[in-house]
Amino acid sequence: MTLPGDIKNPPVVILISGSGQQNRDEEIFGHKPFWVIADDFARKGIGVLRYDDRGIGGSEAGPALNQATSGNFANDAEAALDYLLSQGYTNIGMAGHSEGGMIAPMVASERKEVKFVILMAGPGIPCDSLLALQTYHSSVAAGAPEATAGYNKGFTMRVAQYIKTYAGDHLETALKNKIAIMLDEDLMTRGLSQGNKDQIIENTIGTMSSPWMQYFLKYEPEPYLKKLKCPVLAINGSLDVQVTSIENLAGIEDALKKGKCKNYKIHEFKGLNHLFQPAKTGSVSEYGKIPVTIAPEVLDMMSGWILENTGK
Repeated sequence: MTLPGDIKNPPVVILISGSGQQNRDEEIFGHKPFWVIADDFARKGIGVLRYDDRGIGGSEAGPALNQATSGNFANDAEAALDYLLSQGYTNIGMAGHSEGGMIAPMVASERKEVKFVILMAGPGIPCDSLLALQTYHSSVAAGAPEATAGYNKGFTMRVAQYIKTYAGDHLETALKNKIAIMLDEDLMTRGLSQGNKDQIIENTIGTMSSPWMQYFLKYEPEPYLKKLKCPVLAINGSLDVQVTSIENLAGIEDALKKGKCKNYKIHEFKGLNHLFQPAKTGSVSEYGKIPVTIAPEVLDMMSGWILENTGK
C-alpha cells in the first residue's frame, strides 16, 4: 500500500498484473512498472494497492495453482477491493495491465464499489482472435517473412477454435491428433521432418491446453465491458504486438457505447509497446533493452484522469 501523505480518503487504485506469476511490482525484464506507477501516483495524491500474484512473494499458491484461471485471479482482485473497503476507503478504482485489463472489468461489472477503471493494453476483442493477432505481429516483429507470419496466425486461430469447441474429456490427446493432421496437410509444413513436427506438437500442447489458456480462449470481453457504468480509461501503445492497439481499443469503445457508458476515454500512445515503453518494433525482445520503464506521458494521463474523475 502506497499512500499520499495525509490526504483524507484519497482515491486508491488496485493494480492488477498481466499474465504469468508476477510480484507486486509486476517485475519483468528488470523493470518494475507497478512500483513506478505507485511512486508516481502517491506523489500526485493517489493511493495504490499492489499485491503479489498467487505463489509469488508473500502470496500463497493455493491448492491447485496449475489449475487457476483468470476467473480465480478475478477473485483475488475482488479480495483486494474488499480489503480496501474494510479499511474505510470509498474512492476505489482498478487499473489492469494486459490480462489485468480483462480482470478489472470482470470485477467492476459486478461490484458498484469500483468507482473507475483503467485498461492498460486490455482485451477488447474475443481472446482467440487476440491471440492470433498477437502471433502474427510478434512473428513480424521478430523478422519472420509475411507468408510465415500469416501461416502462424492461421495455425493459432485454428488451434484456438478447436479448443473452444472441444467437448470431450481428453483434450491433450485430441489436440495432438488434430495438430498432427494439420501439419501433414498444410502446404507450409508438410515437408518438415517428423522430429520438427513432433516439436511443434509438443510446444503447442504445452502452451495451449492448460486450464488458464482454455479459459482465456473462451473469454469474450464485450459482455463485461457493456455492464460498466463507472468512468473508464482505455489506453494502448501503437507498437503493442501482444494486445494490438487498433483492434482492441476499437472493441473496447464499441462495447462501452453499446452499454451506454457515459464517461470513457480511449487513447493510443504513438511509438509505445505493450509495457508502454518507447520502442522501435514493439518486439518482446526489446523490453529489457529499453531504459525507460513506463513513458512519463502515460503516468501523467492516468493520474490526471483519476484526479479529474474523483473530484480531487
